[in-house]
Amino acid sequence: MATLELTRTNLRVQLADRMGYAREEALWSALQTARIEQWVDAGYRMMLFPEPLRPGGARHHWSFLWPDATLTLSAPYSTGTIRVTSGTVKTFTGALGAGAFVIGELVTQAASLATGYYIRTDATLGLVVLVLSGTFNGANIITGATGSWTTTAVASASNESLVTGVGTTFPTWAAEGELTPTGGDTYPVKTYLGATGLLLDDVAVTVAAGTGYSLGRVEYDLPAAFAGFQGPLVYRPESSTVYRPIDFTNWQIIKRCRQLYRGSTLRPTQVCLLPKAHDGTATQGWKLIFDYQADVAYVLNYRYRVNPDALDATHIYALGGPSLSDLMLAACCYAAIRDVGDDPNQVALARQDYLTRLSAAIADDADTVPDKMEWGQDSGHYFTRHDIAGVIPTYGGQQFF
Repeated sequence: MATLELTRTNLRVQLADRMGYAREEALWSALQTARIEQWVDAGYRMMLFPEPLRPGGARHHWSFLWPDATLTLSAPYSTGTIRVTSGTVKTFTGALGAGAFVIGELVTQAASLATGYYIRTDATLGLVVLVLSGTFNGANIITGATGSWTTTAVASASNESLVTGVGTTFPTWAAEGELTPTGGDTYPVKTYLGATGLLLDDVAVTVAAGTGYSLGRVEYDLPAAFAGFQGPLVYRPESSTVYRPIDFTNWQIIKRCRQLYRGSTLRPTQVCLLPKAHDGTATQGWKLIFDYQADVAYVLNYRYRVNPDALDATHIYALGGPSLSDLMLAACCYAAIRDVGDDPNQVALARQDYLTRLSAAIADDADTVPDKMEWGQDSGHYFTRHDIAGVIPTYGGQQFF
């Protein structure tokens, strides 16, 4: 079915035509192609994040930049047993997967499952994989003194605490989790090594083999395009039990809760939003830190503002749909004429065209029913925790279910 929406391809052709370039992309020079890409990116930003329509006014936030999403809180994991050894840790990857061991562990001769790997079976510790240098014979049996073999690894680090699981399948979210050995303290996990291996932040932890444990989680990464929340985090409405929304608070409050109730598994009631560490190699991310490890797998709903990606050869449709296609074109033309135009009148006309279309689009978008209590009116009255205690909230004589 034909659509009135401008795709990236249509947009580039029309922009080239208006700037006096050939309509056929194959005829564009490298400089022209680069400029068109630059103008499309600039116009898209101007459309998505428009300037205020009046001096001192607020920027409009488009309704289509606020999708809804779900976040599933991880239930505690405690299958199997663990031991924790402290020392120089070797990690490796290969045909048998990934693993780790601490230098100095007792090594005895046994059969190998693959060249370059040494397998030790221990009644207490279960199956342990060590990686060794050298060549195995045709039967994959190590012959000769074990001491003549040297360990090789992908990476190593001194003073690490290695968690080795027996009968475990550690979940991948353990990289953001906390480990609490039975009767012990709670330790943040530094690295997820696989189904039976973790590294801890604390470098001097020792736990005997066969110890029970609980693996929980309080930190959760938000979507890469996350740019802010609209409203609270709420427990899934389909749940048979109605819980109040989770309160946003600051890191100091969460830190205090973590100190008082570290390792406790309860229903989270507070959360803080923090930026993730940033090294400049990618867009900075955000994470949530809750006051408690969840006691079961709760599902939360929320709305967030998205930071859109640029258009490219694969992602050819701009946000906003067909009704904003002309605004997108006007923004791109204004960006181009502002960049290379010599006539101030042309620049002024292009800006006026952009602002006129922007004003009309904002008026249309404002008619979208907001996420508020009243019917189609942005009054700022939200449901609160007091509205869900079995009482039907009423406002202006109208009941809201």
